[in-house]
Amino acid sequence: MSLKKQLFLVCGAIVMPFLGLHADNVNVALHKPVTASSQQKEFPASNVTDGIVSRKSTWMSGNSARPPHTLDINLERYYNINRVVIYTGIPDAEQTEQEKGKAPGFWSVKNFKIQYWDDSNWTDLPDTECTENRLDKLEFTFHPELLTFQIRLVSTDGEPIRINEFEVYGKEKVVRHLQVCNQQVVVLC
Repeated sequence: MSLKKQLFLVCGAIVMPFLGLHADNVNVALHKPVTASSQQKEFPASNVTDGIVSRKSTWMSGNSARPPHTLDINLERYYNINRVVIYTGIPDAEQTEQEKGKAPGFWSVKNFKIQYWDDSNWTDLPDTECTENRLDKLEFTFHPELLTFQIRLVSTDGEPIRINEFEVYGKEKVVRHLQVCNQQVVVLC
């Protein structure tokens, strides 16, 4: 067997295990740090990435806060993002009788957009701007995937807003450096 074929086999044996190390399409925002333009003491921003969709575990902007209301999630690493799911309002099962009498989506965030950090600016994500929203669960998908490490929601609602959970789905952008035969090989996954 020639040296070239042997080197190819060795490199393939070393590189192949690295190609499958990242998890497929998971909520990469789970338990990640969150900052907000304002918050109520009993409803901090950190609640939006705790994995719980409940009125007891929600973020609410400050009572006297003026718009825009912002909610920033630091993913701490670069991810290829393909979907964002936002839970807002009061879940139906947790509404009081008085709350059930309101119009659908009454408790939901109404006017907002989603932005991502492009390494120098906040950039609006296409097709994520909502006006007069009446849904409690909103889902946005991105094709092609979006590469970022930070994402945020910006709302212009005049009253305090409520976000129960903010999920971001994707795969970690992995860069591996290998030293093979005194040459560096870079593998992007």
